[in-house]
Amino acid sequence: MEREELLTLLAKELPRFLREHPEARYELMGLLAEVFARRDEFQEILSAIREVAQRQEEHSRILEAQGRILNEHTETLREHTKTLEEFGRTLQEHSRILNEHTETLREHTKTLEEFGRTLQEHSRILNEHTQTLREHSRVLQEHSQAIERHGRVLERLVEQQQRLTEEVMRVGRTLSALGARWGYLAEDAFRQGMEAIVADWLGMTVTKWRYWDEAGIVFGRPAWVEVDVVIHDDRHILVQISSSATRGEVAAFYRIGQLYEQVHHVKPRLLLVTVFLDERAKELAQQLGVEVRTA
Repeated sequence: MEREELLTLLAKELPRFLREHPEARYELMGLLAEVFARRDEFQEILSAIREVAQRQEEHSRILEAQGRILNEHTETLREHTKTLEEFGRTLQEHSRILNEHTETLREHTKTLEEFGRTLQEHSRILNEHTQTLREHSRVLQEHSQAIERHGRVLERLVEQQQRLTEEVMRVGRTLSALGARWGYLAEDAFRQGMEAIVADWLGMTVTKWRYWDEAGIVFGRPAWVEVDVVIHDDRHILVQISSSATRGEVAAFYRIGQLYEQVHHVKPRLLLVTVFLDERAKELAQQLGVEVRTA
């Protein structure tokens, strides 16, 4: 008998045989129990399998979440690394700039020390000039007493006075230049020095002219107008002292001269003492008849 026929016969006759012969059914169940699990055991196995599958699925989700967190941490670490690299480059650049500033500061310190020594030398020369001016003042006073008797002496004194006036202006330019460039000499201090030198040496009267310009001639509106130094002799000389002068300041100084002439009915000589004067301001000064002395 073929295998297929045997299987067909068993499938057809075995259920009837087991119903008709209980002892055979029990025997078969005993044999099957030795090989296969019981129903309750099979349910426990299925439950265990499901629990393991659930745990495996949960572990998979945890691993997946940890993978995402790890990827995020990796990306954050990359960004931090990039930021640290950029910070390192910035720190290197700052270090380079700081070294450059340190070197520049050393050069400036050296330059200031050199100019300090130069200023000391200028102070010594200025003291010598002051002594010379005092001596010349004494000589001028002695010569003034003999003017009426000695006409020729008077002419020589006038010539000396002119030369000394030029010397005073030269010293003034030097003082102004030093003050403007290194901050050691203020314009008020220079004005006081000019007043003392001119008054003691040349015997002239030095005043500060301050006038309320009601008509607004100088600035186009009512305002106080000041002139740094006004020297009265046979002529009136207005001296404007400034570290730098622009075209507008030259024009304003010229209008101050016009106002002074209206008030005192005397045409003054205008003298501008400055360190820096641009070409346009210089051209305007020449056109307006303003004398300029620069360092």
